[in-house]
Amino acid sequence: LLLEELRAVHNSNKPIFFIDLPEDEVPRGKNRIALAARSFDGLLDNVQHYLEEESRLNIRREQQMVEQLGVKVGEVLEANPELKSKDDVKVLISLGSVHTGVYRQLKDNGEKVEREFNSMPHMYSFSDEGVRSYMNDKPVSRELAARILLETVFGDVFQPELEKASEDNTKIDLFKRKVASQFSLDEIGGIFHLLTYTDWNYFKGSFEGYMNYQMETKGLKMPKSEQELDEIVNAGRV
Repeated sequence: LLLEELRAVHNSNKPIFFIDLPEDEVPRGKNRIALAARSFDGLLDNVQHYLEEESRLNIRREQQMVEQLGVKVGEVLEANPELKSKDDVKVLISLGSVHTGVYRQLKDNGEKVEREFNSMPHMYSFSDEGVRSYMNDKPVSRELAARILLETVFGDVFQPELEKASEDNTKIDLFKRKVASQFSLDEIGGIFHLLTYTDWNYFKGSFEGYMNYQMETKGLKMPKSEQELDEIVNAGRV
């Protein structure tokens, strides 16, 4: 999606500016679920901690975006008199779908805003669903936390194989969600019990074989092409 956006603005002569937190304040990829715990409940506690930290960061980012938007637009108008003379100036903001709070804040501030998702109906990953719940002061069940754990670890193990089938991360996220949705809290607990008393490398090998077997018993398979991925994620969305 980012590549498409870059192509759209390339040679358009449109002013482009950045309204997020400075890069050194956004630990991209550094805030992860800790996989060290003495029990499955401990792993779920780690998931809850991760969601809390992510939600706090995203709330800070959204506050920064809303505050900086007016500042940056003002700077652009001062530097471009032809824009300043117009009655209305449109601003395109590219955000991840988890940041619907920016839309709501701008609307509450009286701005004329519209939003569009890259796919409809839009579906969040279990992880984003959990982060959004924390951002909106809603509880996250142990079952959702377990599915976030499974979805995340499944991605850690199978992401390279999934990227051979597609470069579309939205579709890949939908596939990971679909896989995780097939497992109950007790089933996920059984999978991760092994991780509580062994190291990651041993667990990873066992996890890969076990998940391939379980996917087959649940009527799923790893997609080998974009077409196969489309067929799987569009077959009765969960």
